[in-house]
Amino acid sequence: MGMKSILRLCVLILVNSSLLNTAEARHSASAAVSKKDDTQVVIVLRARDKGLEFLIGSERYKRADLEYFLGNLRLKRDQDTPIVAILEDKVELRGLSEVPAMAISAGFRNVRTYVYWPWTHTMAEIQFGPVMKFSKKPPTE
Repeated sequence: MGMKSILRLCVLILVNSSLLNTAEARHSASAAVSKKDDTQVVIVLRARDKGLEFLIGSERYKRADLEYFLGNLRLKRDQDTPIVAILEDKVELRGLSEVPAMAISAGFRNVRTYVYWPWTHTMAEIQFGPVMKFSKKPPTE
């Protein structure tokens, strides 16, 4: 997925949040932010040759840097600040928990995860249900 697709995705999220009367998605590492600021933080997760790459706006982060960023952001923001993780379709299944785990460790509670398919320009939310014990006969409902 090229930078053009990432840019389109960010614009799509920005338009959606504006239409839904929510604050626009932005990244501001240096500006002081009110604890009550509910501006969502959008993190795009991409698979690269050397591992996973995390993007916030045009900023690229490695795992350790993103953990630090989220911890620092939690000092400035309320725990209900929306953290939105968008995974490219090429990210392996284990990548689903990367950003949510970091955000929860930093103290955020409002974390949502989406998968993005660039060829259809669509995305779907991944909702994690209650944890249950492994069984070869899982419940049908």
